[in-house]
Amino acid sequence: MLASLLMNQEASVSPTEMHVALIGMKNSGKSAIAVKYLTKRFLGEYSSDLEDTYCRQESINQMPLMVWLMDTVDSAERDPMRYLSWADVFVVIYDTTSRLSFQVAEQLLQQIASHEHSLCTRDHKTMLLGNKIDLERYSGKKLAN
Repeated sequence: MLASLLMNQEASVSPTEMHVALIGMKNSGKSAIAVKYLTKRFLGEYSSDLEDTYCRQESINQMPLMVWLMDTVDSAERDPMRYLSWADVFVVIYDTTSRLSFQVAEQLLQQIASHEHSLCTRDHKTMLLGNKIDLERYSGKKLAN
């Protein structure tokens, strides 16, 4: 997921460091994605009330890269524009089983696009990520029963 974004970064971004902000509605799975990326494992329980930044060393094209990953709290309730001066990559996450979650993601994408020239101090990439796709089948089966 991040490798393709990282390899296509502009030359103005430091090749040794990357700041990634995970933003989206509460319960969209931001923490699950952060934990999966950091530990390569899936855990069932997460605290969605804590905002934290994690660090992981990567190697892209045999070059070391320090990835700073910010697991944000509910971006719909807070101003996501506060991340514009920090992030190189925005991963806008939505829950595929929630229409409201997708609508919030659309709003976040629009906010980022409308402010990118005035507030961004760094070149950045934006990715829309649908999460919990495995639950769609479960939801459909549950409705059928």
